[in-house]
Amino acid sequence: MLEGCEGEILVELEKAVRNFDPDFILIPNSKFAVNYVSERAKANGLKLSLSRGLAVEGRWVDFNGRVVLDLRCFEEFGLAGIAELCNYSMLPPELAVGWPVGRLVDSRQCYEAIRRNVLLPVARSPSTAFRSLSEFHMADKGGLTFNPKVGVYENVCQLDFDSQYPNIIVKHNISYETVIDVGSVLREPRGFLAEITEYWLNRRLHFKRLAKTLPEGNLKIYAYQRQKALKAVLVVVYGYSGCSWNRFANVKCFEEINRISRKILIDALNVAEEEGFEVIYADVDSIYVHKAGAKLEDYEELRNLIVDETGLPMSIENWFKFIAFLPQQTNSGLSATKRYFGKLMSGELCFKGIEARRYDYPEYVKEVQLRMMETLFDAEDLSEVASNVDRVLGVLAKAVKALIEKRVPVEKLVVYKALHKDPREYSSMFPHVSAALQLMQHGYEVEVGDLIGYIHVRSRSKNQLTRVQAAQLVTGYYDAEKYIEMLVEAAETILSPLKIDKAQVRATLVGLR
Repeated sequence: MLEGCEGEILVELEKAVRNFDPDFILIPNSKFAVNYVSERAKANGLKLSLSRGLAVEGRWVDFNGRVVLDLRCFEEFGLAGIAELCNYSMLPPELAVGWPVGRLVDSRQCYEAIRRNVLLPVARSPSTAFRSLSEFHMADKGGLTFNPKVGVYENVCQLDFDSQYPNIIVKHNISYETVIDVGSVLREPRGFLAEITEYWLNRRLHFKRLAKTLPEGNLKIYAYQRQKALKAVLVVVYGYSGCSWNRFANVKCFEEINRISRKILIDALNVAEEEGFEVIYADVDSIYVHKAGAKLEDYEELRNLIVDETGLPMSIENWFKFIAFLPQQTNSGLSATKRYFGKLMSGELCFKGIEARRYDYPEYVKEVQLRMMETLFDAEDLSEVASNVDRVLGVLAKAVKALIEKRVPVEKLVVYKALHKDPREYSSMFPHVSAALQLMQHGYEVEVGDLIGYIHVRSRSKNQLTRVQAAQLVTGYYDAEKYIEMLVEAAETILSPLKIDKAQVRATLVGLR
């Protein structure tokens, strides 16, 4: 911890970097932080040399010879994963983690094209598919999804096709030059995209196997980081195949991948139903199946039958003791896709698309929602799950009381949201825009892409600029009612599969406020 006046702290920072001599410097919200340090160095008349060797002229803060990365990127992929992104894209670390993944794919494709003496097209591919609306609708149906029925289920197994889209590309020789039309693909010669994808797919699967089989330790962690980074790239290869920003793009290539994917999912569902399994939910490359009394061996046998039928590898991704599927937020009469929570047979919680996964909900709300989830699933069967509703509401009541009594640290109430353009260009005063403008008024430099943290302080104020306060400017005060409303929403998510809505949740809090 560095202490002193601002100028002294900056000088001590320079000394600390020189003494530690790090290769990598990891900074939360790095763009914002580097710009801020540069502004403060300039204001104090200091030129900070945080570099190795010669400083770069014209900069108030110089990191020459060191790699500066955003802490969140490092936490997501780790050093081994970042190295894998560099290896794939042929780019230095700052660009490999800073560029959109589509640009990494473009970098690799350009390198591979040059290796093969293929002339590079212009950076953006002109549209080559002029069709009527009905023709477009028939050709581009996207992935196939079967909505679940809202409710709580037990003994459900999630079966996932391993890297389905990359495997389709490799197995069916999908490439920009091989897809003549939807349903018509050249088998020879080997396609440009298929050949590139095959190497990186095999590499990803190699590290995925190592991550599962290696003993606990650094090697296991590194293998996991590498496969995770390659997964992020391979997922984008599919979507990028028909994108107009792809210099090699062929939209029929994208549509053919989707057509094959839909057929594979239907084949998988047919096999499951023929074997007596109930399909609870299916989403593009995943199916969630149930059979009364089924054991892990039964689900493994089903997986093997589906692999034999489709020719694509498949894994048991999760085996749920309980899983809850939610209604749509805009229409409670319809079920939502990609939005569920559950408890695995191992005892771990598994969830997707709910508040605990979102950046725009504060840490405190997420922690309380996880406690409510644990409480609901502290059961042996579905009847016990239903009987835990009062206990869940008890968790909510304690959390609400802590907010009212101002016992919640303000740091746990920060909400984050990214800026997608200059704050002055927004036509509406969203909370994060208001916070960004506050920071600018206090001398902070704010850039597009920055994660802006803020606290709700006066949510009902007529002046939109005073409804929130930027996290860097907090005084300790917060609007308890606003955060209580967030907790109510989080509780409704947990209880809605049991037909309990927000009004019923609010009714249990009468007398606390």
